[in-house]
Amino acid sequence: MNEAKRAIPKVAKVAEAIRQQLDSRPIVARAHYIQTGNLRYFDVVYCEPGELQQKALEPPRSQADGIILVPLCETKQETDATLRTARELGGRDDLIQIIAVPRPLIHLDHAALDALRWEWVQEKTPELNNDPYSRDEVQLHLQEARNRLQNQIQEFIGLNRVGERITLSWFYRGERIQQYTGRQVMRWLSDLCDKAFHSAPRVRNELVNRHSLSSAAAAARMRLIELMFAHSEKPDLGLPADRKPPEKSMYLSVLRATGLHHQRNERWALGYPAENLPTNVRPVLERIRQILLDHPDTRVPVSELVALLRKPPFGLRDGLFPIFLAVVAIVEERGIAFYENGTFLREIGPDAFLRMTKAPERFDMQYCKVEGVRAEVFERLLAVLEVKPVEGRKVELLDVVKPLCLFVAQLPAYVLNTRKLPPIALAVRDTVLNAREPAALLFSDLPKACGFEPIAACVTETTPSLLFAKTLKSALDDLRVAYPEMHERLRVRLRSAFDLPGSFQQFRSTLAERAEQIMVGIAEPKLRAFCLRLIDDNLPESDWIESIGSFL
Repeated sequence: MNEAKRAIPKVAKVAEAIRQQLDSRPIVARAHYIQTGNLRYFDVVYCEPGELQQKALEPPRSQADGIILVPLCETKQETDATLRTARELGGRDDLIQIIAVPRPLIHLDHAALDALRWEWVQEKTPELNNDPYSRDEVQLHLQEARNRLQNQIQEFIGLNRVGERITLSWFYRGERIQQYTGRQVMRWLSDLCDKAFHSAPRVRNELVNRHSLSSAAAAARMRLIELMFAHSEKPDLGLPADRKPPEKSMYLSVLRATGLHHQRNERWALGYPAENLPTNVRPVLERIRQILLDHPDTRVPVSELVALLRKPPFGLRDGLFPIFLAVVAIVEERGIAFYENGTFLREIGPDAFLRMTKAPERFDMQYCKVEGVRAEVFERLLAVLEVKPVEGRKVELLDVVKPLCLFVAQLPAYVLNTRKLPPIALAVRDTVLNAREPAALLFSDLPKACGFEPIAACVTETTPSLLFAKTLKSALDDLRVAYPEMHERLRVRLRSAFDLPGSFQQFRSTLAERAEQIMVGIAEPKLRAFCLRLIDDNLPESDWIESIGSFL
């Protein structure tokens, strides 16, 4: 032992000496979990006093709902400086941040030094290998030294001492909070979770109300989503009454108990529950809808929605998000569009949700409900495009966009490439060809192409709607007649250039005979090619004119 004292005369830094014995296990807000069904926990992060400000700003390392920062202060001067820093640091919006400042760790110097010396003796004394009695004696002293050190560490930094006094100084949002026992601290953590996550749904199902699902639970969730899309009109979504698969427990706790699947007027349906239900599900659904409403005609990444709802005041678990989003998709079927890798999804269903759970960053959502002035514009566009509603089904936004896009895409090549069109017709053609979003096309891009301001979802002025519809109809008519007008211009110019009598068919025949007569003596390539086209009188009239026109 004397050699150990000479080898280790003192502890250079107590924090480094005790680092391995610090308890870094997350702390669960037990009372909050019992009351709400939401398992929330706090990560414990130990740091140097000088790192406190940096650690307070770093993104969370895990999906914890809170973080407890414990700066390991060696001296009273460091402790005083850290207390001032803790008072100056504000809170965070993405999680609950707590600072716990211990007493100066220099008081642990003797216990830490004793444990280090006995560790040195065990590691640096080879004679112990041949002396079992001495080896056991050293091991006994080492364990006693470690126990003494651990007891003192718990007295200084212990976070899980439920029934004992705690000497840490607690700070929350710059305010010092007096907590004397571990039980008071645990109650306080649960109170903080109650306040921070007051809008969180209260779903008591450990299979799905969590961030990471087992493979069996994930499969059961997908089966539940399939039933939501296929059998929402049936009691219990058509689940068997005599069996209890895991998706049934999810249905009962996530949909039935929360009021998401309810019976009204003798009919079962998915919908938003009443506001006063203790399960508190409605705020999350309203927040999803409000985020989309706040960004009309703009795609909102699903991954951003997930990140926002993880934070206070919702604290939504990833396992529940696909189910709640499926409810929104079903209820708002005609008002919300989904995109995958930038491509509009004509239909949204279980297959898309399966891909979404695996890669939410590939999906976007967009609010494009037709209401207000847009409804009036929409009705006028229905008349312009002569779209007839299918019996028993309301006309959707895509019912207008699809025929419009097909009309432009199927225009003759000449109309798709010519610049000899009125400016508005050109702008409408190019806008439709480059369209990527249904709502943006009808209410933003096409109005601008027609010389009007975009029709926002919140405007109330109705005057431009009629003018816009008329202007768009005029532009579409210009595109429709562009090809026949080109034919007529060519017909007139050909008759004028060659000045031959008779009907147009007689004109073609005479012109073909003349071209055939001079073909023998023509050597110039372009003139010869022109004569070959004039001779080809087997083509229909429109194709013959187009052939001549494309050559010229």
